[in-house]
Order: sequence, then C-alpha cells, then structure tokens
Amino acid sequence: MAYIVRLQTPQGIKRLLFKDDRATWEDFQLQVRDTTKIAIPDQLFSTTPLANAQYIHPKPKQTFTELKIKHGDMLYLGGFTAAPSASSSSSSSFTEKKEQPIFRLSKRCQHDERGRCVHCDAAPVHDKSKPKCTHGPNETCINCSTYVQDSKATEVADWLCNHPANAFCPKCLPPLSEEEKLKGPQKLKCSCVKELGQKCSRCAETGPAIKVDKIPYARMMQERKALCKFKHAPSVTCAFCADPPLPDYAGKKDCNRGHRPWPLGVCLSCAPAVANIREQNYRHCDSLSFLDVGMVQDFYREWLRRGTTKPRAALMFGRYMEEPAETKNPGAIRAVVHAFYEPPQELVTGGVRLLTDPEEKAVTHIAKLMNLEPVGWIVTTEARPGGAKYMGKVFMSGAEVIQAAKLQNKYRDKSGHSRFVTVILEHGENIEPVAYQVSDQCVAMERDGVIAKAADPFMLTNRKPPRGEMPHTVVYEDRPIDPGFEFLPDKFIVKVIVSVANQAKANATDLTKDLNHAMRPSFLHHSFPSRGKDDQLRLHLSQYHREEYVRKFSDFNLLCALPSIIGMPLTESICKYVKEKKSLDSQLRDAVDRSLISKNLF
Repeated sequence: MAYIVRLQTPQGIKRLLFKDDRATWEDFQLQVRDTTKIAIPDQLFSTTPLANAQYIHPKPKQTFTELKIKHGDMLYLGGFTAAPSASSSSSSSFTEKKEQPIFRLSKRCQHDERGRCVHCDAAPVHDKSKPKCTHGPNETCINCSTYVQDSKATEVADWLCNHPANAFCPKCLPPLSEEEKLKGPQKLKCSCVKELGQKCSRCAETGPAIKVDKIPYARMMQERKALCKFKHAPSVTCAFCADPPLPDYAGKKDCNRGHRPWPLGVCLSCAPAVANIREQNYRHCDSLSFLDVGMVQDFYREWLRRGTTKPRAALMFGRYMEEPAETKNPGAIRAVVHAFYEPPQELVTGGVRLLTDPEEKAVTHIAKLMNLEPVGWIVTTEARPGGAKYMGKVFMSGAEVIQAAKLQNKYRDKSGHSRFVTVILEHGENIEPVAYQVSDQCVAMERDGVIAKAADPFMLTNRKPPRGEMPHTVVYEDRPIDPGFEFLPDKFIVKVIVSVANQAKANATDLTKDLNHAMRPSFLHHSFPSRGKDDQLRLHLSQYHREEYVRKFSDFNLLCALPSIIGMPLTESICKYVKEKKSLDSQLRDAVDRSLISKNLF
C-alpha cells in the first residue's frame, strides 16, 4: 500500500511517496533534498503552519510509526538553520526547538520563513545566528543590508533592489538633474553599426500609432471560428463560432423565488446584466452608396424650401451586397440606396420621431416586388455647436441615437443583428452626408428601457425608473452612474463610409455580374412625393407625357401610391415590367388606360 506524506513548500504542496510506514526520517529527508534541492543539514520542518511554527528534529533512523506520522499528514518546510546539537535533542519522537525563530513573520508578509521582504523583522547585521540569504553574490536583501540597520540613515528604506551592483532598475535609477529634465526624454545609446544597416529597439525610428478601424462582422466571425477549428464537427456550433446574441438587460419577470416580479423586486436568479458601456470593434454594414447623387440633392433642397428649423427624415430603400474585391476589404457589406420614402413624422427635441405609417404594409410589399428592402434612414439637421462639452464635434443627437436603435431593432435579422444605417445631412457651407450605425449594445439598452433622451439634446441618460422600481446598473467610463446621469453617446456610434456610385465603373466588364446588377439604378425618376395622391399623379403624368408607361412609372414613391389609386393587382403587374425595364404589353397598357381614365387622371 502506498504511503504519502504531504509537504508544504514555498513552491506549493509536494506529495512524497513511500512504500509503507516503516520508512525512516532519513528516507524522508533524502526525498525532500531531491525534490527541493535543499541540503539535509539546512532542512527544518514544522508540524504546524510557519506563522506559529512547532519545529521538530527527529533522529535519522526513526520510522514514521515511531514518529506518529500518518498517511496523508502535512509537514511544513521552514527556513535554513544549523543542525541541532546533541544536547538539544531528546529521546522523544518530536523535539521542539526551544530557541525563538531567527525572525518573526509580520502580518504583512506573504511568504514563508525562507523568504525576505521589506516587512520582515530582520536580525541585527552583526548577529552571527542570522539565517543564510537566498540570493546570489553581489546582491542585497533586507537580511544583509547595512543601510536598513544604519541608525544615521536620513531616509527610511521602503524597498531594496535585489540585483548586482553593476545593474540598474527603475527603483534605483539616479534622479534627473534640472538640466536633463528641460532636455526631455533622450534616446538611449546603442552599439549598432549604422553603416551596416543595424538597428535595435533603441535606435529604430517608430512612426505614429495607427488607429485600427472597425472590422467587418463577417471577418470578426471568421477570427472567432478559427479559435474552435478542428475541435468539433462542422455541423456543431459553440460559443466561439455561433453568432453572438444581443445583450439582455431585462430582468426575469417570471422568477419564482418568492419576491415581487422585476422591476419591483430582484434576486440573484433574475437580476439583469450590468450594462458596461463599451465601444463596438466591428460593424454590420461597412459602407453606403447612393446610386444617384441628385436624389440626395433634391431631398436637401426640399428641406431648405420648407425651412431648416424642422428636420426632415426619410427611409432609404435599396439592396445589400458584398464589397467587391477591388476595395480590398474582405467580408465587408455595402448598402446601395435606390430610393427615398418619407413616412409620417413629428418634430422632437434634437431630431425627429417616425410615426406609425398606415401605408407601411403597401410600401413594404412594393419594395419586395422591386427586390428592395429598407437599408437605412436619412435625416437633415441644422448646424450643431460642438465644443469641449461634447468632446469636439457632435456626431448624432440623443434623439437620433434612440430613433436609430429602434429602427435597427425593427429591421434586424434572425440573430438580432441589423445592417440598417443612419445618414446625417448637416446644414452648412460644405454639405456632405455622413453615415453611422449604433452598436448592438445600444440597441439592446434602448429595447430594454435602460437609456433615454436627456435634457441636453446631444446627450443620453440612464433612465430614471418610477418610484418603487429598481434601476438598471450602468457603468460608463469604468464607474457606475446614477439614474438620470447625462453622458455622451459617442461610444454607441459606429462610423460607416459614404460614397456615390460610379456608373462608368459599374458598367465595366471587369466587375462581376452580381455587382453590375446591384449597382444598376432601379428607377429613372425621384420627383414623385411620398404618399402622393390623385393630384400629384395627374401632374406627374402630364410632366412626362412623352414617355411610355414603363418610364413614367419608374419612380418608387409613385409605385407606392398606385395601389390606393388603381388597385394592388394592377400595380403588381406594372412593378414586374418596371423591374425588368420592359415596355408594358398591350393588354396591360389598355387596363392602365381604362383605370386612369375612370379616375379622370388624363
């Protein structure tokens, strides 16, 4: 049967194995020597922890049975000491050391008796009984330092370096003179031979730090999946290769732990996660392209005509496509805008709020027929002040962040993520659209009622709960914030690149067929107003009376208005021809004529 005696050492617990309890103390000391590299004369053992040590000095030939050391017992390896004299030993199995330990561990020490630190009660310098030092030659510790014991020292030694005298460390570097401080940091000298092109870390020129931009979501997932490659079957997903879900900041309302449901009560089982606000290092949509810059210009001019005090917003319909290889951004996604649609909206502090649209179902159906979907929204705004309070330029107001989070949550995929983009048109001398997304964390916090608009229109706040409700825990800049605390929404904002499509390049033969199709404009006109009625249709038909029907009806807002004028079946047939850019057949043309004449629209 194996016989194990455990030994607590500075390196951890060692398990020493013997045949049986007839093993001698000498056998034990030999194993300790082989395990710890400590010579037998320098070994010292205690039966209790070293903070209250009970040292023993058995005879070498005594067995474990005689010493009453049982299988599994623990002994403690102490500091160095001289071998006990014959007069100090007794016939008993355990002979306790009568003299006090060479020094005593203080409450602040974190080591055993063999170690030394600045908190130890060291032996006097000239005390011959002081223990041996554990470091190499030409080094100093608290046990052998004359400075520690010098009563004439003018400063208290809080630390001691433990390296040779010919070396320096940050603790013992000499202080800089006033002249050296004025010169500033200087390069350290090196022995590189510049004529041979040698450079080391001291003399090599280092350029400015390069800011790493957001990476595409697909590339981020590839990096995650690489961590679990070959560790499970391709049909299996794990925490690394599965799409990360949106954070959940809603408390569990059906908790059965005997308290009121969240947010009136909470326990460890149903408490929501802490919202630690962090920047998002990836983006779901990397760029956005307008197929027709005139579409943006007309939208901006109409806003100026109405007056710049009231922002104007519109949904952008288009398609998503993979970024072409020419841009050298693998895994990136581009949103291509084909049309604008202006839903009902109202003015709020710092922006606009989109209202319920009674025509939303018809508009979504028409967009689907044209192979389009909502890819973002565009909003105009007056010039913003910026300044030190907002850490420079204001990117998005609090109202715009809240509205963007709602729209991204509405137009999300099965995993809860969204490629929906926000475009800001700010009034000023240089009109340039800028695009953003809000982070997945922002979408989740808005969805779960954690954030709200602040009194400052360019800030957000941690929502104040009604009396009796428990607030969410929000951490901003690495510290918890109280409900109602206003903070900048910049950490929620993800920059998206904006561009205008180059039609000449889109029609080039070196691009793929899919790219050609995605970058081909779906509509010829963008002049018909959103949610237009009979009068606007009559004016439109009169303006383009020389064009055939397929060109007249090549306007997204016009197609969205047609179901309420001539009916959905006829509109669906027209959409098919407009999408394929083919002339209407005679039967459909006659049906359209009859419908328009009956409405007195010719």
